[in-house]
Amino acid sequence: MKSFYLNIFSILTIFVITSKASVRNQIDESLSIEGGGYKIWLTEVNGYDENDEVNGYSGIFGEPVTSVAVSGGRPYTVHLLNGNWLKKIDGYNIANITDIYGYSGKVDGFTIDGFSIADNVQYKVHIIGEKEWSSPINGNLNDLDDIPFLNKDFYKSTNNPKNYAGIFGKPIDAIMIKGRNYTTSFYSSSECFARGGTCMNPNDCIDGTVLHNICPGDNNSKCCMPKDDITSNNNKSNNNTTKTIIIIAILLVILIIIATILCCYIIRSKNISPTIVNPPNQNNNNEYLNLPPPSYEEVQNRQENNEETIINNQENDSFVRNNSNEHNKVRITPNSSLVVKL
Repeated sequence: MKSFYLNIFSILTIFVITSKASVRNQIDESLSIEGGGYKIWLTEVNGYDENDEVNGYSGIFGEPVTSVAVSGGRPYTVHLLNGNWLKKIDGYNIANITDIYGYSGKVDGFTIDGFSIADNVQYKVHIIGEKEWSSPINGNLNDLDDIPFLNKDFYKSTNNPKNYAGIFGKPIDAIMIKGRNYTTSFYSSSECFARGGTCMNPNDCIDGTVLHNICPGDNNSKCCMPKDDITSNNNKSNNNTTKTIIIIAILLVILIIIATILCCYIIRSKNISPTIVNPPNQNNNNEYLNLPPPSYEEVQNRQENNEETIINNQENDSFVRNNSNEHNKVRITPNSSLVVKL
């Protein structure tokens, strides 16, 4: 039975992981920024594993990170490439990407090269062109005490955090934070490019599918998405639905099995009764219980017999006491014989 439950748990784990893998690095939101291009937000993650491309970190290798959003309500900030540390914020709002208090970064998509959070969590970054991740940083609650909170008038801060991850002058392309939900954004010249397509004349998109309104320029520039990517996205959506149904079915089967086991246990416990050992002459006692009640004459005779028995017992007791008194009057002397006259 234990191996059965372990197998079920393994199956559920595989389905959860694969279902998350299908949405890895899909575009969550995009924002057209001033000067052209797009600020692209990735899907939220919560893992901490550089080998887990599903949920272990946020970022796309080779695409510089421009903003970071972290849950938990603790202050955090980023450092701009060739710039300064931004003032700290403690919000987490990826539903409204125009909310400057919901993430740390510039609205116009400036690249960052440093990250810090005032919390007792571990975090690290990946630098573009590097094979390995940076050494992990163990954050503290007072790491950002010298940096003021963000206000609308001024973004930058002249102070530095006590601890941070990154190397000034080298762009970051991925971040991982332990024990938090988080996401990152990157800059793209077009939303089409960010999604894996190419902006071109729609007449030249022979083997692909044309998507409208995600390429800059006039009507002569449309997004050409390869058919394989479109089909892959549709298949991913269908696979997610199928996997969800399978997971629900497996959970229902487990619940039915558990309910069946409990019912069998309850029924079995109710059917087990303690063994009763009949005392001796139990059958005879049962026979007496089945006899008819005595008649009036029989009751009278029994009472008379009882009265006679009581009188006889009283006479016998009197006789014994008299004999005992006579016996006490006998005097016993040496060399004499004991004679008792009855």
